[in-house]
Amino acid sequence: YSFGTIANPIKIDNNVVISNGKAITGGGCGNGIFIDFTDHIELTNNRIGIDANDNLIGTGNKANGMYTRGCNHLLIDGNITANNGYHGIGIENVTEAKIANNTSGVHPTLFNNASNGQSAISGGIESSSGILILDCSAPNNIVVGPFNILGFSKFEYGIWMVNADGITITQNYIGVHPASTNSMANKEGGINFLLDVTNCLIGDTDGDLTDDEGNF
Repeated sequence: YSFGTIANPIKIDNNVVISNGKAITGGGCGNGIFIDFTDHIELTNNRIGIDANDNLIGTGNKANGMYTRGCNHLLIDGNITANNGYHGIGIENVTEAKIANNTSGVHPTLFNNASNGQSAISGGIESSSGILILDCSAPNNIVVGPFNILGFSKFEYGIWMVNADGITITQNYIGVHPASTNSMANKEGGINFLLDVTNCLIGDTDGDLTDDEGNF
């Protein structure tokens, strides 16, 4: 267990994390960044699966780009996850989080395919969503958005919620990009629900329909 505080959070900022897990066989993992049971943590401005020069050849991590489990008071902001084995960003059993301004599966300058899911197999383990939200029950305490850009999921979705309660999803670009006309479609769809997904708010948060809170 690791614990930051409100005044002094644990900060993981401005790192390049590439090529992990390539030599692993059997039960190895190979996530780019994996955070387990940690409070008050900030994951910001990291490049996961893509190097500092925007190259993708040989840079992907074998498993997920970024995965957090059992965390509280989590900020995931301004990261690029591309070319990784499974999901771009995953959160599991998280009770409070803000996920904003991230790019997953899209090349940051060419705006073309940099899909996660490179280890996924059609008809097998197809894990390749831009953002996975798994087993999170946090009414009004997990916000996805604004300005996540989620495209080119190899087999799945821009956002996939499984057994989740009280998630807010607003002002994201899913399968499109604000600076490009390229098609960036996710294979199975934009936003998907599975099992017990309840009390989630997607789009306008206050009912006034005037402040561009919807997703694209």
